[in-house]
Amino acid sequence: MTAPTPLTVLIVEDRESDARLILSELCSAGFDPAWTRVETEAEYLAGLAMKPDLILFDCRLPHWDEHRGLQPRDESDADIPLIVVSARSGDETGVQTRQEGAAENKDTERLSRLGQAVTQALAQKKLRDAKRVADGALQE
Repeated sequence: MTAPTPLTVLIVEDRESDARLILSELCSAGFDPAWTRVETEAEYLAGLAMKPDLILFDCRLPHWDEHRGLQPRDESDADIPLIVVSARSGDETGVQTRQEGAAENKDTERLSRLGQAVTQALAQKKLRDAKRVADGALQE
């Protein structure tokens, strides 16, 4: 049996029970998440400073949404995969958040696919990191 993959996760979620459901799914998918749950924009910005491996973002927070969540991440030039996880589903929301930089959009009714989305988002980040290193070597 393979050891679980360590993963530092920033969970932007206003309900502890939903965060626990997400964590359970990550564990089932073979991850060992070290996590922080935040609810406010200020907590989110502080959480970004910890450089998590992944952000899981509930787009139904009372005072802000995933579109605003993507902005500080872009402004800080952090390459942290962000997956929107919400009870709200819809192709329009998914397409728009992906255009703005989200790696994926998953509704809570389909959390069984979260592990696959996380694996894919982390693999894409690894490729981007390798490309940055190669580009830097070419520049020198």
